[in-house]
Amino acid sequence: MIVLAIFTIFSGFIFKDIFIGSGTNFFQNSIYINKFNYLDNNCIPLLIKLLPIILSFIAIAAALHSSMFDYRLTIAQSSKFYNIHQFLFNRYHIDTVYNLIGVRFLNTCFILYKIVDQTLIEICGPNLIRNLYGYLTKL
Repeated sequence: MIVLAIFTIFSGFIFKDIFIGSGTNFFQNSIYINKFNYLDNNCIPLLIKLLPIILSFIAIAAALHSSMFDYRLTIAQSSKFYNIHQFLFNRYHIDTVYNLIGVRFLNTCFILYKIVDQTLIEICGPNLIRNLYGYLTKL
């Protein structure tokens, strides 16, 4: 995930001129911009532009520090948020919802396919031709 995050940041930096650069016609008529309410990207201060990256690095450093060095903080967090942690950590709940919504729905669709589609194909396809041939030869 860290590698993907790094590539995302760098690709966003490289391709930002395509999407929000001044004078670009990449989105030509797909995005409507009112000329009276237009905030140019270059008018935003650099600190505001870099704020999400700075806060992300601070959050990563705080998470690593609290999990690796400050055990008292993790013990206090684990006692406060034990139930939420168990609910999110336990995959049973997600698997149950997935099973109810996804797997049973797909099994129902498959059964309907087997019953309706294949039966109709067999009745209307080769069996119909065979029965018609047999009926017409008896005439």
